[in-house]
Amino acid sequence: MSPDKDVMVVKSVGKPLVLTKLTTPSIRSSIASAKTVKRRVQYLAKVRRYVSGCDTTAQLSQEIRSSTVEERSRILDELTSQSGCKVSVSTEESLAMKANLIIPWNKIRVMRRYMIVH
Repeated sequence: MSPDKDVMVVKSVGKPLVLTKLTTPSIRSSIASAKTVKRRVQYLAKVRRYVSGCDTTAQLSQEIRSSTVEERSRILDELTSQSGCKVSVSTEESLAMKANLIIPWNKIRVMRRYMIVH
């Protein structure tokens, strides 16, 4: 038996089965309180840990890669607008990056295109 009240580990012939309680929310996360959203994030992190075999970083990066480009850009826009974060790379810094990383200029232009905040 697992020490977690939401997760139950059951012995089987092969690998043990992990059963988890999944509740259907009555309110969307976009309008829920901060406490409710935080609790949901913690629950999803716990499920991700069980599903990934404790390699949560690889699992989360794969989840992000599997989302659509529009969804990723929308999330990035929300994060940058909330934090007020802006990335600016000066000409000198881009020249240093090119020299240190041995990146051709066309790749630098592609990178700079994605770093511009509108």
